[in-house]
Amino acid sequence: NYLGSSHTPRIGPTGATILVKLCQMSDLQPEPDHSQWDISPTSEGWVPCKAIPGRSMLQVFQSPHERVHFEVWAPGTCGTVEIPNAGEEVFVIEGQFQDQLGEHRKWSWARNAADLRQMTRIAGANGCMIYVKSGHLKSPEVDILSLQPAVK
Repeated sequence: NYLGSSHTPRIGPTGATILVKLCQMSDLQPEPDHSQWDISPTSEGWVPCKAIPGRSMLQVFQSPHERVHFEVWAPGTCGTVEIPNAGEEVFVIEGQFQDQLGEHRKWSWARNAADLRQMTRIAGANGCMIYVKSGHLKSPEVDILSLQPAVK
């Protein structure tokens, strides 16, 4: 939600685990009205990644300040991803993957503040599903990059 907004999640009879990331959208570019997204790997909207076979992406939000999408990596898929100038955050929903920062298991969170411009990710034996938010670490509300020492 962007600053000053609210939401009411709808949860089915089997329950749900909810990732709450408060103030994640810039109030300079409010999130469009929408219902919920179906992020199951069989839902519509997933696009195979041409550069990394075995990786698919589902875009859910984009503005001048940020981009939010989900990724599914097939078991054992390996590929190099570009880290935007304004960094990225990655949350593991299912499975696990490894990169230069180590192993990322289910429900782990990593912030890549653009000090590494590329990351090589390797999906675990069961693959993984991740939430990726990028380009926002220099947004007006966050600007985490201004708080970090310059990388040479």
